[in-house]
Amino acid sequence: MSTGIEPRPEIVRASTALACAAKRWTAGAPITIVIAATTAVATVTVHALTADPDFVEHHLNLSISALSQMHWWTLLTSVVVAPNFLVLSLSVVLLLLCGVPLERHMGSGEFLAAVGIVAVLGAIAGLSLAVSVDSFDEDWGSRLGTSVVFDPAAWVAGVAMAASASMPVLWRRRIRVGLPAAAIVLALFHGGLSDLVGLASIIVGLAVGRVMHGPVDPEDAVAGTRRESRLLVALIVLASALGPVLALVSNDAAGPFGVLEALLRADPWTAEEVRAVCSSAAQSSECRQGLFALRFDGLGFTVLAVAPSLLLVTICDGLRRGRRAAWTSALIAQLCLTASAVLNVAQLHESWSELSDAGVQLDGSYLIRAAAPLLTPVAVALVLAFTRSSFTIASPNGAARSAMRSVGLALLTLGTLYVATGSMSARTIAYVPELAVDFVQRLIPSVYLQWFEPALLAGEFVPSWMYQWIGVAFWVTLCATVLAMFLRPTYDDEPDDARRARDILVRSGGSNLSWMSTWSSNNYWFTPDGNSFVAYRVVGGIALTTAGPVGPRQDHAAAVRAFADFCSDNGWTPCLYSISADTRRVADALGWNSVHVGEEAILDLTSLKFTGKKFQDIRTSFNRATKHGIAAEWTAYSDVSPVIRDQIVAISREWVADKAMPEMGFTLGGLTEMEDPDVRCLIAIDADRTVHGVTSWLPVYRDGEVVGWTLDFMRRRSTGFGPAVEFLIASAAVSFASEGFEFVSLSGAPLAKSPRTIEADGLSATVSSPDPVEKLLDAVGRALEPVYGFRSLLAFKSKFQPRYESMYMSFPDSAALPGIANAVGRAYLPRMTLSQSAHLMWTVARSRATKRDRQ
Repeated sequence: MSTGIEPRPEIVRASTALACAAKRWTAGAPITIVIAATTAVATVTVHALTADPDFVEHHLNLSISALSQMHWWTLLTSVVVAPNFLVLSLSVVLLLLCGVPLERHMGSGEFLAAVGIVAVLGAIAGLSLAVSVDSFDEDWGSRLGTSVVFDPAAWVAGVAMAASASMPVLWRRRIRVGLPAAAIVLALFHGGLSDLVGLASIIVGLAVGRVMHGPVDPEDAVAGTRRESRLLVALIVLASALGPVLALVSNDAAGPFGVLEALLRADPWTAEEVRAVCSSAAQSSECRQGLFALRFDGLGFTVLAVAPSLLLVTICDGLRRGRRAAWTSALIAQLCLTASAVLNVAQLHESWSELSDAGVQLDGSYLIRAAAPLLTPVAVALVLAFTRSSFTIASPNGAARSAMRSVGLALLTLGTLYVATGSMSARTIAYVPELAVDFVQRLIPSVYLQWFEPALLAGEFVPSWMYQWIGVAFWVTLCATVLAMFLRPTYDDEPDDARRARDILVRSGGSNLSWMSTWSSNNYWFTPDGNSFVAYRVVGGIALTTAGPVGPRQDHAAAVRAFADFCSDNGWTPCLYSISADTRRVADALGWNSVHVGEEAILDLTSLKFTGKKFQDIRTSFNRATKHGIAAEWTAYSDVSPVIRDQIVAISREWVADKAMPEMGFTLGGLTEMEDPDVRCLIAIDADRTVHGVTSWLPVYRDGEVVGWTLDFMRRRSTGFGPAVEFLIASAAVSFASEGFEFVSLSGAPLAKSPRTIEADGLSATVSSPDPVEKLLDAVGRALEPVYGFRSLLAFKSKFQPRYESMYMSFPDSAALPGIANAVGRAYLPRMTLSQSAHLMWTVARSRATKRDRQ
């Protein structure tokens, strides 16, 4: 019986699309789906059959007591029965996100074997490790003894370690450094039973991978290229920085390095209570304890406690880029942390000795736990010392001085504000020295304030919010300044680099788009022999090239390899953009990934004839131009009269205003690029000297001679001659043919494809290029179509019946794709404002809504 209520079409479409996406994602991973389904069914069934909410934890999840009582079934049930439905949901998501790609990579049989071995042996090894803890740390051991485990992340991490044995070198190194570093940090700072099982599972997984695939080539084990060494060191420092944060935010940190959590969660005191205690016994330990507790009271102090960790996270970005200043800063930070840990141990030892002399029986393991945090900064400092040669990039000229000025200014401004506020509250300047000292103490993270006597009672003369957050404001400024310094690229350009590049381009030639490398927005790298160069710009750590290498064709492969080494030395990821099929083959030979990013339309002038039905629109544009008295006139934009120039500028501004978006750059030139005297300009002009359209053409050189021309700039007056652009392109082609040139390139159409496939280049669409990336780029092209019309542009060019050549983007590391996407977007739209971004999203959304309504 129909209810008369039909689901909304957009909901049906969205549900169908989601189901199709889920089906595509899970294809080829039956074992993962079975494990996820078994976990869901088993969890729901067990919870439905028992009313005891603790039944699963007591009887089915893994624990030390369970195995001591010979409950061996928990090795299996702890894998598939979750303690509650929230944990079940998170587990299923984890399996779908991580288990599916792992199974695809390993194959179902190998994946199933790895899951079984890692889950069982990892659990047994983890529990054995937990039992051994009690022999040297009773407090930690007692907490582990009452813990239970249901953590699919443990065996997933172990299986990932096993799978890494057959992964490409880059991913193998990252997994084999990142996962163990994270596991060690969790075990030491959080110290739960699941953390120890996770650490043991990772070790077991490493052994399983060795058994399945044999030992790894020693040269590929960990070290690798200088760029990879930097990344791995940054991961290690990052893991050490996040450990204290983990201990602070955790409510049940039990690990040996988790003393920070206990230190910062003391019982709260009020200012009145402290004042009352200290007024009667100013030197008592109770007074000191109260003063100390006030320094930890409030969210601001909690944030301030992890400020050093946040600064280290910022420094990690500089380490990733190979900055010498980042290496020095990280080493100094580790030495400071080591010194602070030594002072903390010394202070605790003094207190422990005083109590022991008084006859109080104390557990010596607490002193051992207090000394344990010494190990982390010492180990990280040793790693930094041994990898010093990987960090050789100096900061840009003046960057360090500018950063120091910014930090000094922030310090002076905040200090003045703090002292002035306190003095006005006290109605006297008598406390200025104490307020100045107190301000300095506000900058020190709470855990280190125990070494200093407070200058003033907390909140004595300044508002509570300022007392808590003034230090946080300084550290945020410091982190932002340091990050800005690392984000500034280091260039080593010479004043005549642009002239050298142009000379090489004229002498040796390049691709049809290579003249764009002469534009002012480029930087240049030259081969050691000076015969080739690559034009590039650095955006967010991505060295984005303008087409491929320029120089003798036989040297292109060596140039690409040397440019990649140059980028690695500078901490950048190279990305060859808008390259030809030949250059892509060079990149593929290096093991790089390649993605199809557009089509170049080319007219061969030797056989050019605008005859036949296919060229009806072109002939019509000629006939209409003759009827309206419009002629095509060659000129140079730099030499045109002011009247003509003003018209061209007005036409360009009208086009930009109509888009309500900024004019695109990068591989799309504008009026500035037309100023080049070597660029030819063709205008459609009538008898009244009114300009109806304009195109610009870039020369293409081969062996010192111009052999073709590439279309760059094209605009038409909205109220003028309609087919002005068709008329100009056809007129230019006829003119170039009469001058004896070989071809005309109508340039590329970004994010658009011709009807033919890229197999015409002799390359497979899937060679080192994952299909999802191609699909993502297609989706971006469709989304931007209402605004910039890339596909419409390609369709317009098809009127001239050109042949097509694919353009590619090649890069060495697929993990850099998000950064590459950001770099390409910022290169094309470097001056996009927030309002224009909102307009772009609104236009895309409106276009999609209109399309759905039409369906």
